[in-house]
Amino acid sequence: MNTFDSTGDAYDATQCDDSIQKGGALVIQSEGVVGLAWAWPVAVTVQAGELHAVSGSAASVIADAGWSTEQIRAAVELADSFQFPVADWARAYAC
Repeated sequence: MNTFDSTGDAYDATQCDDSIQKGGALVIQSEGVVGLAWAWPVAVTVQAGELHAVSGSAASVIADAGWSTEQIRAAVELADSFQFPVADWARAYAC
């Protein structure tokens, strides 16, 4: 889990911090956002802030990003633990 002060900081870190692995959870408590790291980090929560939100086919985004079901599930579980509303696509793929 990688924590940040803002979604902007999280986005920037995914672009230049090699310690953040693809599919790693990004947590931004101040904005109510949990996301998954990738070249285009995506929120699994309803709120996305500066992260991308899935619109259209989640399957193609997931395939392009190479995220596993386990990574999506872990991010959704984190969002649930903070009581952040989870996006429908993420909830569906976390099952």
